Amino acid sequence: MLCLISGLIYWRLHIRRRLEREISDPLFLVQELNNAHQISPQEKRLMLDLAADNALPNPLTLFVEPRFFLDAREKASYASSREIIESLLLRLFSIEVKS
Repeated sequence: MLCLISGLIYWRLHIRRRLEREISDPLFLVQELNNAHQISPQEKRLMLDLAADNALPNPLTLFVEPRFFLDAREKASYASSREIIESLLLRLFSIEVKS
């Protein structure tokens, strides 16, 4: 019985810490969104580059603002990543662009 009570207390503390982390840590939310949208490692690198190029503190804004992808798609420096950008635009925002 004592083990069961200890286990329940531990579980509640674990859930509380996780909720606090979810609320206060934007990178945790980015990680959850990456998992939910099945973002590949290559797509994650691109998103980190886009965040850095646009002086964003983290890639979280990229999940709600398609203009960063649309702007990058037009830049010569992202020419080799156009296919990935277009795939992310379609998956994240249902925006289909023609090459």
